Amino acid sequence: MAELFMEQNPGVSITLNEGLTDQEMTDTSGNALANYASELATSIMSGEGPDIVADLGLMSPRKYGESGLFLDLYELMEADPEFHREDYFTNILDAFAYEGKLFNLPATFAFNMVIMNETIAQALDVDTDVLSGVDYQDAAEWFSQAREQGLLPEDATVFYEDASGARCFEDYEISAHYGNSLDTMTLGSSDFVQYLETTKEVFPPAPSSGLLYMTSGGSAQDFLKEQNALFFRVNTSIAGVKELLEKQEGCSKPLVMQASTGDTVFGVGSNVYSITSSCKDPELAWEFLMFCVGEVEQPGYYDVFQEAGAIDIVRGAIPINQANFRKYAEVYARVEAAQNAWYADVENVGQFDVTQLNLDEVDQQLREEDFQVVETYIREMDIPTDREVGLALVTEELLSQYYTTDTMSAQECAQKLQERAEIYYRE
Repeated sequence: MAELFMEQNPGVSITLNEGLTDQEMTDTSGNALANYASELATSIMSGEGPDIVADLGLMSPRKYGESGLFLDLYELMEADPEFHREDYFTNILDAFAYEGKLFNLPATFAFNMVIMNETIAQALDVDTDVLSGVDYQDAAEWFSQAREQGLLPEDATVFYEDASGARCFEDYEISAHYGNSLDTMTLGSSDFVQYLETTKEVFPPAPSSGLLYMTSGGSAQDFLKEQNALFFRVNTSIAGVKELLEKQEGCSKPLVMQASTGDTVFGVGSNVYSITSSCKDPELAWEFLMFCVGEVEQPGYYDVFQEAGAIDIVRGAIPINQANFRKYAEVYARVEAAQNAWYADVENVGQFDVTQLNLDEVDQQLREEDFQVVETYIREMDIPTDREVGLALVTEELLSQYYTTDTMSAQECAQKLQERAEIYYRE
């Protein structure tokens, strides 16, 4: 994006500096993140810091706000006559707000869905005809019933080819119970104790160590064939808009993963942008942010399909700009439909060359009602942002001990999590 912006704005020079390496971002001690935040704050206060920070969601909106080192983007929005809030998924924007101010602008976002074996869903009387959510309580009930009725084997997993076991809904529950203030933090509550007890008792054992990154390998066809898991996890992406409403053969329609509070936790699909208080030219910085998230004229498909003037600012995730949501969904659907058709033809040999594709020749249209249903669902989501990386690091030891040993009760674990989260909040 920086290179494209410079191409279209001669005289503007952008220097990219790496904050944390991939290895540092997974440092379970939290030291790398703390050192980075400290160094960043020092550079901004000295006037030598960056103009823009592009974060992958490592630091929370609250920490950005309390630092006093970043500009309120709501003010820049109000000062820009070409910016219209109604053009964006405003609940996603507002999820990043802190005390009425916005210090982070996400370019894209994503949330997780699951599908079920249609036969099992019908046997359990699970209604998936309407786009709705599923939480750990639903999963625990259906998982128990499926095994009791012989619909799943005793060694079944909750998610297909996923090793997170009892901790598969962890990010959702912790994010929802962490809250946005000390007054709303409920990790020590009876509800959270119930979550800990139910998941340890009903779900398969959790892995012995390590932070969890839940994934589903294989394909939906493999999932249906093997019948050894309740859910097949689907990451909601711009390419999957059509699949949100059109079920695959033998599968239920999707359910959106959420917390027992009704909150749908989302993750950022790419960078979250902030403008520092030491920025030399806030108006130019804002122009760059709008270049990264504003409506594009010609959407592209990653780096492999770029018609004249086309760019891909979403990289597969859902854009926060609603016009881009529709534009990229159409392009991604057509490219992937053409790709699937090419590989389905047994006469084709080698790799599909997307660069030679003519989108006008692809018969793949997304219906207006599809867009309306999905857009309405997204706009009505109750959304906390994903669990902070720092919080995940300081709670991992306790959660691992609880799930892999019998040395701590659910009540003890919940209380210690509350205490540790309160300390983290005050830091």
